[in-house]
Amino acid sequence: GGDRDAFLIFEPEVSGPHHITATSSKAGETGSYTVLITSLDLRGEDTAEDSAADGTAMRTSGEGGTPTLRLDQSVEGALAEGDPTLENGEFRDSWLFRASKGQSLHFEVSSTDFDTYMVLVDSEENVLQNDDLDGARDRSGIDWTAPSDGPVLVVVTSYRKGETGNYRLVATGGGAAGETASISGRVYGVFLGISDYPGTDNDLPLCDRDAVHLQRVLVEHAGMEPEDGLVLINREARIDAVRKAVRDVAGRMQDGDLFVFFYSGHGARVKRTELVPHDPDGHDALDEALVLYDEPLLDDDLDTLLASVDHGTVLVILDSCFSGGFSKDVISRPNRMGLFSSHEDVTSATAAKFKAGGYLAAFAAEAVSSESDIADENGDGLIDAAELSQYIYEGYRNELVRAKSSDYLDVGDNLGYQQLIVDRGGVGVKQPLFRVR
Repeated sequence: GGDRDAFLIFEPEVSGPHHITATSSKAGETGSYTVLITSLDLRGEDTAEDSAADGTAMRTSGEGGTPTLRLDQSVEGALAEGDPTLENGEFRDSWLFRASKGQSLHFEVSSTDFDTYMVLVDSEENVLQNDDLDGARDRSGIDWTAPSDGPVLVVVTSYRKGETGNYRLVATGGGAAGETASISGRVYGVFLGISDYPGTDNDLPLCDRDAVHLQRVLVEHAGMEPEDGLVLINREARIDAVRKAVRDVAGRMQDGDLFVFFYSGHGARVKRTELVPHDPDGHDALDEALVLYDEPLLDDDLDTLLASVDHGTVLVILDSCFSGGFSKDVISRPNRMGLFSSHEDVTSATAAKFKAGGYLAAFAAEAVSSESDIADENGDGLIDAAELSQYIYEGYRNELVRAKSSDYLDVGDNLGYQQLIVDRGGVGVKQPLFRVR
């Protein structure tokens, strides 16, 4: 349930004993641990469900096993005292869905009792999360295309710890992913990268190159005009210059356009001076921030700045420590999608192996580059939201999960816990983002 936990969905192919080995992510670590084994309902038996008179499946708290969620069936459940909890104390319910490779699905949970939050874990260990669907605090939703046959775990929880109440969950879609819609409009962007910070002790290698490289890739391979991609690196990336760049681009955008906001550099967590009721950051009293050259840009301030982009779609790509905390503040508005290099309380590794400041920056550029057409899975010349996310997920799993500690720089005590965070908000799973060439 937390960033320091390990999780595995396993279907034994043969009967008999199986061995589980528990170890640590880093050499020499010691301490107590707990192994929890839960039997999942893979056969579709209603072992943990009752049926209402209208055919709606219902789940009550405290039941054993993991109930099955079926396609186009609405299920009801409740978060209650005594339910299992996540690391920070949020109650959770888990549902199992069996997917077929290529299925394009939408999972949605709604509640009138608590601020919903949804997590999806598929059989290839990809993790997707969503807080507010289309900006609504009482709904969370995830669009997902199954990369392979197998079970997927859907976790319903709350944004704040201790919240309880009833909810309704549904899975819709189910057809194989078909042709994507055509793409229209222009690609714009503001690309920030800071390697040379004031002083001598805070520099980061190659982050300025990340901004230059991604802008060049979008110009050469995604049809962005050079004048539509503004690059601010090192001392150029000051707060006033960033605000001006975003507002200048926003004034040129029209419906159907795409705006990419990219940052590679230091991230920080800043203690809030005052708490605002119902603010997304209220549970930990911390704001996340991008450390610009002269002063931090807080998550709330970035949300306000991006509000000036009132046409088209916004794609936010943040490769910095603690960047996942921007999701709940910035992607809670329609037509915004975010890619974040790590959770809100986890640092991010540098990626010297790829001659890049960060792994997210490296894989995002690689996905769009014609040097690798793997991201365009259906070969239609477009990269949609799901294809972009999936390509970067694969890169993370191959390079971060399996890497040795000697491959990392500047990740502190969080080695092995860095995960890509994707929040599509109101951006559909098959919405085209880039036309590649």
